[in-house]
Amino acid sequence: NKELLSLVDVKAPEVNQFHIIKGLPSGDQGIIEELEADRYELLLYDQFREVFYRFYFVGVDVNDFDIHYRDLFSNRPKIGVLVLNTDLKIIGNHLFENFQIEPWNYFVGKKGLYVSTNNANRDDFDENFLRYDIIRFEGLDYND
Repeated sequence: NKELLSLVDVKAPEVNQFHIIKGLPSGDQGIIEELEADRYELLLYDQFREVFYRFYFVGVDVNDFDIHYRDLFSNRPKIGVLVLNTDLKIIGNHLFENFQIEPWNYFVGKKGLYVSTNNANRDDFDENFLRYDIIRFEGLDYND
């Protein structure tokens, strides 16, 4: 059955402009346009707290950084996470800025949401170590 049962608006306040592809971009223009636009990413379920984490990228102006835009594309400076309950209602939101975390490297454990801090654009980046911060959101239960 392909019937739509319901529709829920789950929008992050920082997500306002999506990249619309209007044709084949020339050179690296596609990368620059993608960096300037907002985008939703991974939806991750937390079985310990019965919530979902919806990650998103916030668009940036590539001219605001002394880093080549290809490096910005690989390691985004602004990554957000929405916390959703099982009804997909927003119960939390946090924006990581200034290359605090590395994109696409998250997992859930009993202690909380683990996010990698191995962003190559961080001042304290060291490729010899795997580093994670454990994120906990107010109002959720955690078992240590």
